[in-house]
Amino acid sequence: MAIQKFTVSRDDSIYEAWPDLCLTDSGRLICVFSECRHHGDRTDARLTLVTSDDRGRTWSEKRYLTEKGEKTAYWNCARIAKLADGRLAISCDFIRGHENGRNTQVWLWFSEDGGD
Repeated sequence: MAIQKFTVSRDDSIYEAWPDLCLTDSGRLICVFSECRHHGDRTDARLTLVTSDDRGRTWSEKRYLTEKGEKTAYWNCARIAKLADGRLAISCDFIRGHENGRNTQVWLWFSEDGGD
């Protein structure tokens, strides 16, 4: 069987990275990823969502879960999971500070509608 490849998102004006994917009970795919200036520059980093209702062949326009961060206060590596009760959970680190004094928080978002 040949592997089919489909583009989830391509925006050459921004660095798109660290995707994670979840299949909901309704069959919708949800992809969460980060946007920022560059792998080494997290300025303007924000969490981004796209969805697909045709098993990944086509994807929705981007929706933003967070506002843009700053160089020393940014979102990092979101993950998405379907919980046993059908809810979705997104977790992500929020890093504030600089190399010599960082303060990290873990944020959680829940979807009560299973991503619909």
